[in-house]
This record gives sequence, C-alpha cells and structure tokens, in this order.
Amino acid sequence: QTVEGQPGPPGLKKTSPTTTRAPTPWIFAALIASQMVQDGDLVGAPALITMFLCYLRPGEAMRLKEADLVRPTPQCSFWATNLHPSSRGESSKVLLSDESLMLDST
Repeated sequence: QTVEGQPGPPGLKKTSPTTTRAPTPWIFAALIASQMVQDGDLVGAPALITMFLCYLRPGEAMRLKEADLVRPTPQCSFWATNLHPSSRGESSKVLLSDESLMLDST
C-alpha cells in the first residue's frame, strides 16, 4: 500500500499505462519469420506466425500439437486451433479450456 505523497513500489506506474501501443504490422511479423526460415529455424518461424495470428503467448504456441489444428471443412474454409484441450488436462491463465480460434479469418 502506498501513502499519499510517498513513492510506491518500483514499476507501479507501469501497471496502468496512459497510452497503448499500435500492434506490430503483419509485414514485420512475416519478414521476421522469413528470416527465421532462412536461418534454419523451422520450428520458431511457424510458431511466430501462429502467435501473431492468434495473439498467443509463446508458451501457448509451443504447447500446440498437431491434433490441436483443425483442418478447413466445406462449412468453414479456415484452419482453426483448439487451445488448452481439456482432454490433456490443460487450461489457460484464466482457467479456460477448449478455446477455439480461427486462423486468418479476417
């Protein structure tokens, strides 16, 4: 707890920024992933693209398995991901399971 007129703990001002940052443009993410592929990082590059498209944390992207990707169907032309599958006993930071996200559905 802070007393008025006395400084709070370090970093307290950073918990509520007055301005937000614009998101990284897609072209920058694509260029970074392209460079990663050229450097031979064939795991990190797709993970970066997946994180960008789904707004995933790095740990969430790295926990994805092939079974978590849902192929397009005649009813839906987009790939999807199943995040935090309950079948593996996973849950998100806010304790949600089986969250579905469509890739590039914009």
